[in-house]
Amino acid sequence: MQPQFNRRSTPKVRDGKVQRKNRHISTTHQGHVIERRPPGKGYTHVLSKKNVQDFIGLLPDWSACSERLERIVLAPGDSLDGYHRFCRQEGTGSIALCAWDRRFHITVSPPYFLAHKRHFDALGIACDTRPLLHVLCKFTVPQARAFMLLHVFLHELGHHADWLARRSGYSRQAEEIAESFANRNFEVLLPAYIARFGDPRKPDEMTDETPYGDSTPRPAAKSEIA
Repeated sequence: MQPQFNRRSTPKVRDGKVQRKNRHISTTHQGHVIERRPPGKGYTHVLSKKNVQDFIGLLPDWSACSERLERIVLAPGDSLDGYHRFCRQEGTGSIALCAWDRRFHITVSPPYFLAHKRHFDALGIACDTRPLLHVLCKFTVPQARAFMLLHVFLHELGHHADWLARRSGYSRQAEEIAESFANRNFEVLLPAYIARFGDPRKPDEMTDETPYGDSTPRPAAKSEIA
């Protein structure tokens, strides 16, 4: 039986290839495994396995909302921020957090921008709203890391918590429930996040080197991202 999953769609521009070689660390004493997969050509992981584990340590209700969470995957680049997947047969769930385009300049639709403007503002992300059909958001590595942990990971964890509560697949309100979970915890966790990881709003010098030594070459810069 194919596992069912919730894909969190965003209009980001990504064209990497999925690779299947796995590297993971076992955290079975904590009830889950953190696994890192190659990011794909033109992509880089903004998170390390230690980043994820350290962030989990900030969550006061982690034990309750992570029940039957089998693994957290640092997944190859995709057109998604991340997604939650569950397997009916095994009765377990998994969360994927996707690699980023190495340019760290992404385009999002106006509705996506408006839905996440509070996060972009709080993290100090520079956004160009002048184009009519999309918004260009310019992240630094610390800002991308903060957004992935403080919003994307929490959103997918919200899906998992919702799935635990119903055990009958996703409801029509699944996205609303997950987004509410993420938004509620964003406000609570931001001060603790800054104390643990540093302030993502501080200037960050981007270099040609990627955060965690990915070997794929950085693509040439583009004047526009379609």
